[in-house]
Amino acid sequence: MSHSLTRVWVHSVLGTKNRQPLLKDKMRTYLYKHIRKEMEDMGCGVRIINGIPDHIHIQYHFHFHLAPNFCIFFRFSALKVPTIALAMLKT
Repeated sequence: MSHSLTRVWVHSVLGTKNRQPLLKDKMRTYLYKHIRKEMEDMGCGVRIINGIPDHIHIQYHFHFHLAPNFCIFFRFSALKVPTIALAMLKT
């Protein structure tokens, strides 16, 4: 019996509107943890999250029951920034 394993890694970039440098250091750290938790809850294994003030890079593999773009685009298309993160924007 043959067995095979396929793991497809996806690289996604999420940017701020008009590439405004809104993501401060403290906020990015909080946001990375939030994104990692949400994606892992869906079964999407996150390899790395990193970014700069105007965009974030995420490398992940998706659960075999999901479409490749489901993990990111469905979950974060209407991402509501938590109140604590909005407070960090002002600092």
